[in-house]
Amino acid sequence: MKRIIFVDDEPQLLDGLRSRLRRNRKRWEMVFASGGEEGLEQIRSAPFDVVVSDMRMPGMDGATLLEHVKRESPRTARIVLSGYAKMEAAYRALPVAHQFLSKPCEAEIIENVIERACRLQDLLHDESIQAAVGAIGELPCAPRIYSAVTEALGRANVDAEVVADLIRQDPSICARVLQVVNSAFFGLRQTMTDVRDAVAYLGIFFVRNIVLSAELISSFKPSAASAGFEIDVLQRHCFATASIAAHLVEEKDATSDAFTAGILHDLGLLVLATRAPERLSASIAMAKQQRRPVHEVEKELHGFTHAEVGAYLLGMWGLPYPIVEAIAHHHTPEKVAQREFDVLSAVYVADCLAHEQSPHAEDGDALQQSPLNLDYLERLGVAGRLPEWREIARKQMAP
Repeated sequence: MKRIIFVDDEPQLLDGLRSRLRRNRKRWEMVFASGGEEGLEQIRSAPFDVVVSDMRMPGMDGATLLEHVKRESPRTARIVLSGYAKMEAAYRALPVAHQFLSKPCEAEIIENVIERACRLQDLLHDESIQAAVGAIGELPCAPRIYSAVTEALGRANVDAEVVADLIRQDPSICARVLQVVNSAFFGLRQTMTDVRDAVAYLGIFFVRNIVLSAELISSFKPSAASAGFEIDVLQRHCFATASIAAHLVEEKDATSDAFTAGILHDLGLLVLATRAPERLSASIAMAKQQRRPVHEVEKELHGFTHAEVGAYLLGMWGLPYPIVEAIAHHHTPEKVAQREFDVLSAVYVADCLAHEQSPHAEDGDALQQSPLNLDYLERLGVAGRLPEWREIARKQMAP
């Protein structure tokens, strides 16, 4: 049984949660703590799978509580449920929270987020995946500039100039940020040449994720070639997937997560090409021979897929859960208990459509997705939008 703790200084809110979530008592053990100090005491007395905390509380606030949880119980999923000004709360809790929910929030949404967080935690801490990834070799720490930008976001009054100064430390990252802001995705009428202007235009969260993708691509450069794997082709595909995915989500706040998850969805392939090129080559060769997607072959040969490798790495770095989940399940979204079209489904559809529109689509590309799961799209009520989405993909991938 999963253990969930809800922390808030408002007794009425806790009573409301207790009442609305009562139907889950047979599958969750729920604890309701009044304030940060009581919450931390409960957490230290026995481990929890998920902590859901308000941000603004007297005494110990939510960010401080989650900082303790991150340090003392790193396997616990950390979720912010707050009515506090969203961006200010996000800045303060960004380094320590996996996910943000705004008050008021329907019980069904809270239940779904907790359920998905628990499932993702189970995946990231699955011993067989840990052992398999461990056999690849030691994975790197979070990239330097990405970590510095994340830390800056956790401080008060961070602005575009502070973030721009961090980005200017690496010319390749500067170039990547300017490349993205001047891409067809944003359709600017004039070329933007100043990094500070790009940060101000894109938003600090968006830029932080671009920095992460740029540092990852530069740090995972295969020393040996893997047959059937071309890093330039992969990078073009990932950027196309990101651009399409960001156009598919309707909530503005989800655009950055969809773009980032799209850019990073095949990170596991880069990791394998760098750390285990023979293993990747064997998977690609069998996939081409049998005309099957490589992720299916990986599962059979090795017990894990590149999607799980990428998600495992980003999960260790504490990236937001919607991004990690989309990467982990971008081949198998039907395994997740979704109630609506979101970041995961956007990346899944965008990946499929990017492969459809690829010039390599008719060459038996082993890195392609399986055909779109129409039953899955019907369940989400969006199957009828496929013609519209295919047109978006065509425009985003037009030369």
